[in-house]
Amino acid sequence: MIWGERVGVPVIKQKMGSDPASVAFDTLSSAVANNADVVIIDTAGRLHNKIGLMNELTKIKNVMQKVVPDAPHEILLVLDGCQKKKKIKEKNNDSNWL
Repeated sequence: MIWGERVGVPVIKQKMGSDPASVAFDTLSSAVANNADVVIIDTAGRLHNKIGLMNELTKIKNVMQKVVPDAPHEILLVLDGCQKKKKIKEKNNDSNWL
């Protein structure tokens, strides 16, 4: 919230523990109502081995499509830097690494 205020970007949030799909719906509804060009929805904390959390991503996408039928327009995957470093180190020891 504080970073949104610093750069003059509206931030849509709900209280802690709210349904992420509900927050996404409110965010897109607000964006459409205010003719926003860009919307960023951060679904932080999704581990690939946590099936329930990964299933929430499908729910979020389905809810978003109720507001904007072809949403999401782009998906960015952000990897944990610590894990990336570990993988690079493993690959540096592998002679087949490109």
